[in-house]
This record gives sequence, C-alpha cells and structure tokens, in this order.
Amino acid sequence: MLVALAASGGAQGLPPARIFKQNPKVVIQEQRQLERLSKMNPEQRKKALNNFPPQRRALLEQRLERYERMTPEERRRINQQVEQFQQMPEDRRAKVRQLYEKFETFAQDRKPFLRQELQRLRTMEPARREFRMGNPRFRAMFSESEREWLGAMVEALPSGPE
Repeated sequence: MLVALAASGGAQGLPPARIFKQNPKVVIQEQRQLERLSKMNPEQRKKALNNFPPQRRALLEQRLERYERMTPEERRRINQQVEQFQQMPEDRRAKVRQLYEKFETFAQDRKPFLRQELQRLRTMEPARREFRMGNPRFRAMFSESEREWLGAMVEALPSGPE
C-alpha cells in the first residue's frame, strides 16, 4: 500500500505511511507518476520534473530515488497494496488509519518486529494464525498492546502474499 516507505514499512507487512494519511486516489496517481518517471531517460525525466514547483520537485525526486532502490518485487507489492487499500470501504480504511496511528506510538526498536510478525500472520490460514497468537511463546514475545494491535491489523488488512 506506496512509496514514502515510512521507515521501510512497505516492504515488510505494513504499507507506507502515505497511504494512511492521503486520499488513496491521490496516492495511486502519485504511484503511477513515479512509475512513468522511473521509465524515462535522464533528459526526459529532467524536463518532466522541471514542470513542478521546486518543493514538489524535491519531494518527487526523493520518492523516485527510494522507488528506484526497490526490487521489482517490492514495487509490485506496494502497487498491489495501494490498489487493495483504495478498494476497501471507507470505514475499513479509517480503521486501518487508526491502527497505523497506534503503531506510531510503539517504540522504534519494536516496529521492525511488529512489521515482520504482521507479514507472517497475514500469510497464514486463520486456524494456524489463531494457534500462533495463542501460543505462550508468541504471547511472551509481544506485549498485550502489541498483540491487540497485531490481531486488529490482521483483521483490517487483506491477507498478504505467501
């Protein structure tokens, strides 16, 4: 679900922050814009970027640089996440935004573990996921607040790719 990778979230379970904060249609347009720019030769890109105000151009150049560092698989996954988020009903998108705000309150050193676990849980069958989340080892790895967040996020987001 985009390209301003919000602390690398997009490639590991959590969509980048932009999708939660902007209109999904705007994010899709920007994503397509980055795709087009990344396919241009340097001269064409420079000419296209010169059409933007300086602040917007700098932001696009920054996002483009991140986008070009991604693997094709990461790009594909982010594009898929953007489309999935855009297709969610508004109430579900609002819930995901709320959960993302909760995620932002967790300690920085916990976020990579939460992203990784979210990705893992999203790829599991429901019965297997329930078993894992009830396992004492799992319960010891995550605080009650983190477990609640993981459970709510798994419910709110579509299942992830295996």
